Amino acid sequence: MKKFKEIFVDFDDTLTESLKSFSDVYNTRYTKDVDWKKIKAWDCRDQCPELLEGELLDIFSCEQFFKNLRVKPFAKEVLESLFYTYNIPTTIISIGTYENCAKKSKYIKSHFPFVSKTILIASNKKNKLPMDKSFINMQGGIFIDDVEKNLMSSNAKKKVLFESVANTDWNENWRGDRIKNWEELYKYFS
Repeated sequence: MKKFKEIFVDFDDTLTESLKSFSDVYNTRYTKDVDWKKIKAWDCRDQCPELLEGELLDIFSCEQFFKNLRVKPFAKEVLESLFYTYNIPTTIISIGTYENCAKKSKYIKSHFPFVSKTILIASNKKNKLPMDKSFINMQGGIFIDDVEKNLMSSNAKKKVLFESVANTDWNENWRGDRIKNWEELYKYFS
């Protein structure tokens, strides 16, 4: 069995169905029928042209977003199993606005009580958040994220892209390992 000292995992669109929840809120606000699986641009404007300046981050922080938000199938079960079977702790890492991070913290406590550590990087940027997790020491661990830039800048022993949506402007250049569902993660531990 390949053993990693820790599992580092991103929150949005790695652990949770964030784009789906975003689309649900957007569709309600604008009476649209946007399919979240067709969103290919980081700012979502390729499918959501009506978005106003700053509205993307507002949606990701609103009550309805977190009310709609679902854990990806088997994410909780796989991480829980790896924790209890192999004693491998999980650290959830995410970037968001202050309001978004506060709500993520409550969501994580509610849905992932076995998680040993959470690192929430809060920013007061109004329109575009800085995407940088490179300062987090992941040496000896496995890092799962849906953003190639975060993986490239990490010092994790193993880096795996979680591909919720293929060929987006945030994952199209990744040449390393990819998984499309949480059950595929087991192959790194067998």
